[in-house]
Amino acid sequence: MASAGQLSDQERRVFGWACATAGRQGNAELQQLLGDEASGQADPSMSQRICTSLQRLADEGTVTSYTSEELPLRNLRPVEAYSSDQILVLAVPNVISDFDAEVLIGFADSGGLWRGSEKLEMEGSVGRRTSASAQLSHVRYLFAGPVMKIRSWVSTTLGVPDSHIEALQMVRYFKGQQYTRHVDWCPAGDPELWVSGQRVATVLLYLSTVPEDCGGETVFERLGVSVKPELGKAVIWSNVDRTGKPDPLTMHEAMPIECDEVVKYTMNVWVREQPQPDRSWLGWR
Repeated sequence: MASAGQLSDQERRVFGWACATAGRQGNAELQQLLGDEASGQADPSMSQRICTSLQRLADEGTVTSYTSEELPLRNLRPVEAYSSDQILVLAVPNVISDFDAEVLIGFADSGGLWRGSEKLEMEGSVGRRTSASAQLSHVRYLFAGPVMKIRSWVSTTLGVPDSHIEALQMVRYFKGQQYTRHVDWCPAGDPELWVSGQRVATVLLYLSTVPEDCGGETVFERLGVSVKPELGKAVIWSNVDRTGKPDPLTMHEAMPIECDEVVKYTMNVWVREQPQPDRSWLGWR
């Protein structure tokens, strides 16, 4: 077997991902060769960067937002902070325009991208998800205006490189659909930890408004936080503490839609601990 020094970082990560997917991660020889990157513990330097950015936003009380048709026109938006002793959950209104939200939804509708969310679940997820999801991972979407604006805003706001941001994921909820209590961080042993490390932060964008008394709130039960979906609003939180340890207090749920003819659209923007690797040669999505 080759030594770790004979493998490039890309090769080592891909090999680790393949071995974990095949159920061979516990092999002592493989761990000696590849290391133990699937522990779930994030790099503290990246975790501290995220937590510091969130605290700065909460302290300043405002953040710039891209809502114009042309970059880089910026508009100042207020930041609402839901704080506890350990966790900051931030909400920012009007991050994206109504037009951009319509374009994004149109990508998923016209491209036939919607898939049952239960088929796209991360290994080890404990939540029950009955919505539909759409991945904007194809090259035709990566350079679309709304996608680039969202990625740029998240990168600038959190102070992270664009390469650490996953392909954007849209989610659609019809009446009765929901996502029960779950966390966004990856459990130890998840093969995706080899690919790009832990999910250190989440930016949840609402692409539609859900009327009062129609459900659909994002609820952090352990933090006593409930956010009502409003078109253009972003909800931001860190999935790990400053030491890089996944934080169970970030458990949240998407409450069921309760009204006929109401559709809730959201977008998940996940920030990873490491850059996204080049998946093209493996045909990864």
